[in-house]
Amino acid sequence: FDPDLDLDQIDFFSSINTVQPSYIRVDADEVTYPIHIIVRYEIEKNLINGDIEPEDMPSLWNEKMIKYLGINTNRNYKDGILQDIHWPGGQFGYFPCYTVGAIYAAQWFHFASKDIDNIDQIIFSGNLEIIFEWLNKNIWSNGSKFETPELTKKACKGETLNVKYFKKHLENRYLI
Repeated sequence: FDPDLDLDQIDFFSSINTVQPSYIRVDADEVTYPIHIIVRYEIEKNLINGDIEPEDMPSLWNEKMIKYLGINTNRNYKDGILQDIHWPGGQFGYFPCYTVGAIYAAQWFHFASKDIDNIDQIIFSGNLEIIFEWLNKNIWSNGSKFETPELTKKACKGETLNVKYFKKHLENRYLI
């Protein structure tokens, strides 16, 4: 960065945390990334249920990308339906795991921040030992003992997975 730039923290943060539609899932910001997952999930569901044929997938992909992100991928297979190696490799059914993981992470972070004072300053300092202790006590040491829903209930004071924490995370990060 140019040291002569006169950016306060909010301006700097806003400049590197933008939300805009993108063709490529792995390049998407964390707000539009779940939309990429939804597109894939809806197409997979229709294919697996026999509601569409494989040859219907490119046009359905384009329809959904226009509808959800305003992006036209017609005949752009490289940046469209074939951008991931998963489908050409026969791997179906787990795209939702990417977004579900983000939802769990937001919830766990919320509860960790209730137990750890000044968690943002701790992260900023780079000394993550206390956070790792919380994760070890509440998540890592129990990961092979419990299924994820039960693990989450134990770590989150009886609360099951709740998307409100992910929504709150996105609002706090992008609606400043």
